[in-house]
Amino acid sequence: MDSLRWENAYLKKKKFKSKLLIFSAIFLLLAFFVGYIALFSDWFNISNIVLSGHEQLGTEDLLSAINNYLDKKVLLFVSGKNSIFFSEEKLADFITKSFPVISNVSVKKEFPDKISVVFKERRPVLLVCSNAQNKCFYSDAEGVIYQDAPYSQGSLVVPVNVSQDLHEGLSLFSKNLVTGVISFRDSINERLNAQVQRVEFGESLVFKTYEGWEVRVDKDLDFNQRFEDLDLLLKTQVKENRSKLDYIDLTIPKRAYYKLK
Repeated sequence: MDSLRWENAYLKKKKFKSKLLIFSAIFLLLAFFVGYIALFSDWFNISNIVLSGHEQLGTEDLLSAINNYLDKKVLLFVSGKNSIFFSEEKLADFITKSFPVISNVSVKKEFPDKISVVFKERRPVLLVCSNAQNKCFYSDAEGVIYQDAPYSQGSLVVPVNVSQDLHEGLSLFSKNLVTGVISFRDSINERLNAQVQRVEFGESLVFKTYEGWEVRVDKDLDFNQRFEDLDLLLKTQVKENRSKLDYIDLTIPKRAYYKLK
């Protein structure tokens, strides 16, 4: 009787091991199949790229750059087009570094083969010209140099001259400084009816007008208050001698000086 029980237990154990072996083999085959599909099948390859929000950059240029990025291997045998291993953050970082005109980009992955890319482009507010390079670039409201530009006057952007070399991607000015320069220029143009020809950046800012006189302003002072000081000086002291003005100095806090030609 004991021998029969032992034999039955042995057979049950043997059957269990056989089933376990079969299930393990099936699991490994399925895992291999799924892994192969995930790594090498075209099913997960990104083939549908949807772009939006770009106006200054061409669609073909953007698609070419993105496809070149995706063609690189992320692993030894795995294509960068594989959506499982695709990184939205890395593609966004690649685009912003490759195209300085792009200030922000949002990438969304949609399985199995689609990505959507939304661009936010920089808008020109300053025309920055380097005296050292004899070359001009556009700067956006954040003070970032991002694109070659032809020199022009009388445009909506503010012409600015600097002494240092410039290059795309250079963060040259603070946002507050750009806002202050534009506000001060607009106030001179609109409230004083004295059009600003250009702005020169040095130890101080020099706003040169088409009337032949200039305003010198410290970069760290309150531009709104400095304009009120300028307006008061012109009305109470310069008066009818505006055509004889050489310059007005507003670089010292709570002080305003002027010189006639």
